[in-house]
Amino acid sequence: MQRLERRAPAPWGKACAFTGHRPNKYPYLSDEISAPYRALVSRLRTEVQVLIQDGYTHFLSGGALGVDTLAALLILDMKEENPDLTLEMAVPCPQQADRWPEPDRRTHAFLCESADVLTVISPFYTPFCLFERNRFLVSRSDALIAVYDGTPGGTRMTLSCALDEKKRIVIVEP
Repeated sequence: MQRLERRAPAPWGKACAFTGHRPNKYPYLSDEISAPYRALVSRLRTEVQVLIQDGYTHFLSGGALGVDTLAALLILDMKEENPDLTLEMAVPCPQQADRWPEPDRRTHAFLCESADVLTVISPFYTPFCLFERNRFLVSRSDALIAVYDGTPGGTRMTLSCALDEKKRIVIVEP
């Protein structure tokens, strides 16, 4: 696994980051066999395929529970059919998953180990490391796929940053 410092130049072409809410906002995000979960995966896969056709090969996930995890798993799955894709896990701090339930910690560890690039934003948790991670995702990408319903939170802030930086934005209904 390649590890890059925060501001290292990107060795790939077009990049897309993901953002979206946590399972407390959309409980079906914790239920991989539910119809809403499968429908969301299908919608995300379609949008990623469109971006791949437009030359996007590098995808970034912030590593949070919910949409970030779902998107990272999707990219790893799509890498099997398209080995040119790369996944970057941009985690806010090494302790991100420490208080999560054990199955979620295992999934997080798997994603970080399976990623082509692991970027750790802060060496330890701070009140600002989540916001810094979101800004990093936007600054490192050319496009943003957001699973977003219009409510306030980190997803809205990330979208706002992407709008300010005139990034390509794809909004997927939750």
